[in-house]
Amino acid sequence: MKTKDFFIINGVSSDDFPNLLVNLPPIPPLAEKKYSEYDVGSDEVSVIPDDAFGDIKYSVEFITVDVLEYDNSALYKLISEAKALEISRLDGYFFKVKKAVLAAPTSVYDGVKVKYKLNFTLSPFKYFKDNPQISVNSGDTVENKGTRYSLPLIELSGTGLVEISVNGEKFTVDTGNKDVTIDSARKITYYTNTGELLYNRTTGFYPMLASGGNIITHTATELKMNLNERSY
Repeated sequence: MKTKDFFIINGVSSDDFPNLLVNLPPIPPLAEKKYSEYDVGSDEVSVIPDDAFGDIKYSVEFITVDVLEYDNSALYKLISEAKALEISRLDGYFFKVKKAVLAAPTSVYDGVKVKYKLNFTLSPFKYFKDNPQISVNSGDTVENKGTRYSLPLIELSGTGLVEISVNGEKFTVDTGNKDVTIDSARKITYYTNTGELLYNRTTGFYPMLASGGNIITHTATELKMNLNERSY
């Protein structure tokens, strides 16, 4: 027995588990924007929006049907290792999971079905599932289709000091004549082949891609990029 609703954790669908009936709420809400308040001595507190958002809370419910006994070991293992969540009501995106907490199962009135509630804490934005690695020549315009700026993953080859500019904002790395990976999301740079971190070998802000077109220039001999596009 299946409904049109399903969820996917780490690429594994709830439909892969027999006898699960899933009930999804509407799509996850917009993350709450954070604000700073300032008492400036007037009769009203000033409120200024920050460029930051809180986590998203999202819960799914499902029940086991047509079974008196149900081995949930594989399901529990999947939930305990949750890193990415997709839902059937929002195609083409996934959410990054910070926490996945399964409430204690409860019996349904008929004494056969068992009800589960799975509570997720998600990062504030939804990410594009389609995230291919693209080659970027110096002078190319790279389109970020997301509505939020993205933090790309960049792999490059070059000799000595290599400079990357995104819309005029420069970032340099001393490659040591080895292939280098720049991870803007984690704010780290490392040798691609060994994973060894590069300390004190970079200058400037880690590259970010604004929503829309981004002019990229660089001095690498080869540069490839995963855009990591995301939206509100």
